[in-house]
Order: sequence, then structure tokens, then C-alpha cells
Amino acid sequence: MKLCCGCLATKPFEEFRPDKRNRSGVGSRCKECCRVYDRSEKKKLARRMYRKSSEGKLAYRRFRFSENGQLANRLARIRRRENEILVGSTLSTSDMKLVHERFDHKCFKCNSMDDLTIDHHYPLSMGYGLSYDNAVLLCRSCNSAKSSRLPEEFYSPEELVRLEGMSISVFHRHG
Repeated sequence: MKLCCGCLATKPFEEFRPDKRNRSGVGSRCKECCRVYDRSEKKKLARRMYRKSSEGKLAYRRFRFSENGQLANRLARIRRRENEILVGSTLSTSDMKLVHERFDHKCFKCNSMDDLTIDHHYPLSMGYGLSYDNAVLLCRSCNSAKSSRLPEEFYSPEELVRLEGMSISVFHRHG
């Protein structure tokens, strides 16, 4: 018997897909949860492809400038600011200058010098505030690509070693 991490039900091993990476030899989700998960992933992919199409881009622009789009955007900004206050972001303007100097005024990922932003190394959405130790300099394109992923999911192992050499350390969650 094994506990499914999707539906949290204890089921026999036959109800799970084989997976050699796990010690038990089966996956962490039962076959039924995998079907549901696969369908949601397909929907996400279809949504992403629609957004990239010209029709999807036009629909997004219409929504963004509509009253509902404006309200949704305002609500997202309010939630983000509340989250920043909860975790205690402590980056000052002098720290911002030091971050730019630490990364030699270049994007850490692609070495671009255009449109630079200071990003949370560990994401705000996971409870990490913006501080000198948690700041990394990225161009807007790389920052968007990183989104709210953990550094281990975005950077290569070599880049992680380089970051550690630049004194970005793993630290405990705030809040």
C-alpha cells in the first residue's frame, strides 16, 4: 500500500504508474491523479499557445485595458506589496548600488547590460524578502524567464557555484 500525494488516499501499488527513480518503484501519484494532472498540463499548454497567437494577444490587450483587467492588475499589485511587507524586504538604495557593482552592471544569466532589474534570488512568493543577500541582477528577459522558480530550477549547476562565489548564500525563510 502507498499514499498518493494527489488525492491523499492509501492505495495498492498496482494503482500507481511504474517509476524507477523512486525507491518504491512506483510514482508518487495514483493513475487516476496522473490522468487529472496530465489533463491540466495539456490545458495549461493550450492556454500558453493561445496567448502566443495573434488572436490571444489581442484578447489579452482588450482584457488588460478593460475595467476588470485594471481591477485584476491593481489587486495583484496590492497582494504583492502585502507579501513584501509580511516578509520584510530590506533592500536600500545603497544596497541596490552594491548589487549592481557585485554583478559588474551585467545580467548574471546572459551578461546583457540592457534593461537590468534586481530580482529575488529566492522568490517572494515562497516567503523570501528582498535583501542584499537575496538580490541578483538580471535583465528583464531573464527575470521574466525565471519567474518565481527556485534558483536550483533556473540556473545551471555551474551558475549556482558562481553565485555562491559572489556571496549569495542560502538563508532561512523570513516570516
